[in-house]
Amino acid sequence: MSRARLAACGVGVLCAALTGGCGGVLRSTARPEQVYYLRAPSTDSTQPSVSAPGDGSPRPLGASLRVGHPLTGPGLDSSHIMLIQADHRMNFFAGSRWPAPVADLIEALAVETLRGSGDWSSVEDSTSPFPSDYLLQVAVRRFEADYTTAGGAPEVHVM
Repeated sequence: MSRARLAACGVGVLCAALTGGCGGVLRSTARPEQVYYLRAPSTDSTQPSVSAPGDGSPRPLGASLRVGHPLTGPGLDSSHIMLIQADHRMNFFAGSRWPAPVADLIEALAVETLRGSGDWSSVEDSTSPFPSDYLLQVAVRRFEADYTTAGGAPEVHVM
């Protein structure tokens, strides 16, 4: 066999292999994952009402705040939606997840909520290079659906 003929056969085999993947041979029957997102309350519900001087209403602090990257308990630093089963085993919902690891999700939610409150001159996340007057450190100890009680709906724990 000549080199040209061998090269032509090789190209033909390569093309057949590449187009074979388009033929539906590699199909999955698994359901696509569902991604659940947590949003901060709308700014309309978190904005303090405009108050007149001396009416006793709290005033914005005028200080800056940095939200530190949350610390998470064992098993919670992932994007899985965790659950505790009846035999006290930690597991996660198949086919469902958060859009990011729990620590990132909680940090973004805290920053968004605190910015929307209007109580701070600025609210920064843990990656911001800007200095701040205060640091808020959050620890997530529990963030799961608890199925250990018999019957009924699960209890949701967020601590």
